[in-house]
Amino acid sequence: MEGLGKGRFAKQQPIMDKNGDRILISNFWDYDAKEWTKLERSLFPGEHAISTAAVDWDDDGDFDLLLGARSGKLFLRRNEGSARKPAFAVHNEQVKSAGRAVEVPGGGATVEVADWDLDGKWDIIAGATTGAVYWFQNNGPAGKPQFAAPQKLVNAPEKRESSADAIVWPGERVQVSVGDHNGDGLPDLLMGDNQSQTVKGTEFTPERRAKYDDLIAELRAVGEKLKPLVEKEGAKPDGGPSPERAALDAQRQEILKKLSAVRPKTERHGWVWLFERKAAARGD
Repeated sequence: MEGLGKGRFAKQQPIMDKNGDRILISNFWDYDAKEWTKLERSLFPGEHAISTAAVDWDDDGDFDLLLGARSGKLFLRRNEGSARKPAFAVHNEQVKSAGRAVEVPGGGATVEVADWDLDGKWDIIAGATTGAVYWFQNNGPAGKPQFAAPQKLVNAPEKRESSADAIVWPGERVQVSVGDHNGDGLPDLLMGDNQSQTVKGTEFTPERRAKYDDLIAELRAVGEKLKPLVEKEGAKPDGGPSPERAALDAQRQEILKKLSAVRPKTERHGWVWLFERKAAARGD
């Protein structure tokens, strides 16, 4: 979105390469066709971009694009134009260091670029699907970045808390941003998460838990009776299922309906977390 001044922005536009094609890695959701699409022009089939950060990768005075993939791999789309007239390359390059792929443990690479150790060189900070955050220290010369092995800055949550009152740590699929939040000269970490919590008043009571367990047992018993019929008749039999199978299917749906009524209700949210830097950064 192009800035118009005074906090206003123009309508969002997709970033195109120099040929006028959308910038992507491979898989993308086609909103018109309502399906995942793989493009033949991709050099990395099966990859899916979920984040991007602008950075002058090759120190030539313009912004290139660092792409984070769902798999955890990182990719570079070079700007072959200028700062005022960008012309992005047609293909991505996989980010490597010392011949090895730079990859976020746990997948789900949400990338940010910042000078985390205050050595004058930008580093990569990345969130992961697990909820952890990693720092890839840039120890290469200007224009030729090289990265150390990932160092964990924030641990993934040890367990999922079901109650909002019990949540004291970021959840999963975190997005990250780095900035000096408190003005002390040190970079701080801002994180947005994705969590689910139990709606108050729908938690398991001993009675509801017992009812739930009984229904699960019933569901499994019906599933055992259905299995040989499905194997015999096929997934979608011509002329429809046999009367016995139809009755079992109806019984299964009724059990699922009862389970839905007994099971605790959950709702998803995204919370924002601040981790202020306390230790000295330089030489640390």
